[in-house]
Amino acid sequence: MKNNKINVTMVGIGHAHAAGVLEELLTQTTVFHVTGFVESNTNILNQKRNTAPFNKVPLLTEEDVLNNKTYEIDAFLIETEMKDLISTARKYLRAGIPLHLDKPTGIDKNFLILLEEAKKLHVPIQMGYMYRYNPAVFIADKYIKENRIGDICYIHAFMDTELEIHQRKSLNCYPGGAMYVYGCHMLDIVLRFMGQPQSVRSFIKQSGFNSTEADDSTLTLLEYNRGTSIVAASCVDANGYGRRQIEISGSKGTIEIKPLENPTKMTYAERDGKDEYKDKASYIDLSGYNFDRRYYYMITDFAYMIQRRFDKMIFQMDYEYEKKLHELLMQAINL
Repeated sequence: MKNNKINVTMVGIGHAHAAGVLEELLTQTTVFHVTGFVESNTNILNQKRNTAPFNKVPLLTEEDVLNNKTYEIDAFLIETEMKDLISTARKYLRAGIPLHLDKPTGIDKNFLILLEEAKKLHVPIQMGYMYRYNPAVFIADKYIKENRIGDICYIHAFMDTELEIHQRKSLNCYPGGAMYVYGCHMLDIVLRFMGQPQSVRSFIKQSGFNSTEADDSTLTLLEYNRGTSIVAASCVDANGYGRRQIEISGSKGTIEIKPLENPTKMTYAERDGKDEYKDKASYIDLSGYNFDRRYYYMITDFAYMIQRRFDKMIFQMDYEYEKKLHELLMQAINL
């Protein structure tokens, strides 16, 4: 680190999160210096090179980056197309410096191999499951730890969006379609708060809208001792962002976050034994948290991870947890 700034390089710009992540890095100017980005895919480069924020940073070659010819690099951010994430991460892992790796984690065991390699090299990896860094999820975690939810009975999580025809067709590149691409975020939340399920059953369906064949309507049912939890991911919802939600219900109360973003709203209802036919939930005060910058807390955590200030981190790096999440995702897409 030079001038007390963290030198980071983005590897690939084909991921849907790449622009937002880079914009946040460029915003945190007192913490990060972005050396540039690497992109070997000519089509992606032609589409994005002259658009913000990619036009604000230099284009680098893989050779220069891996040989540290441009800067002394402190960390990499892997933001390639989803199909190339794991293979690219394994290549850059050899440099022995921290990685941010976007989601999902591939459809085979290569991610598990990556984690074992990272563990041996003592390289921390931050995964790009963005909702683990949503402030409303922080509050839910706090309520759970304070036993205001009690024993969790179920979590209902919806990860909806509305995609154009060509975007829905692209879902066919991945087993599980919408569940793989979008549902993985919610599987992360369910696993975190409820642990591993006894069984997993998924329904991967095609809406057939616009005569398009795409796995765009999906649902995963997770069985636990106390009941079931649901993760649904649809790409044909006319109000998809408005319906992204998490409901956590327990023996003492229920939290609902809906919508998760733009704007985030959150309620809490305490179990009081009164069987009243009315909505008794009250809104939770969300002031004091940064909701305007989607990747703010994630990138702040990334800085702490690079600096090995693990005590400051919101979400601790845990190789074993990431393995369990990968295995749950494989079950959810019927692999």
